Amino acid sequence: PRKLQLQVDFLESHPDYVITYHDAVAFDENGEYGVQLQGHLRADATALELQQARRLSTLTTCFRNVFSTMPPELNIRVAPLNDMCWWSLLGAH
Repeated sequence: PRKLQLQVDFLESHPDYVITYHDAVAFDENGEYGVQLQGHLRADATALELQQARRLSTLTTCFRNVFSTMPPELNIRVAPLNDMCWWSLLGAH
């Protein structure tokens, strides 16, 4: 229940970070698919990796509100892979 608060606390105490995320286990009514982030994807992402659309577990992210206005890249009504646009823009911040 404190997951979100832990992520906010981390961002507040680490001003050089713009996003937090963690691994998750995907599953459906037929069972588990396994962990989403494996190998090097379990480590912190660099700014460049974020800009290059590094895969993250979207449902686990918490990020700083660093934009004063909505970036035009995200104003598209149906933007494919919209979450990766966010990660890329955050990596450029």
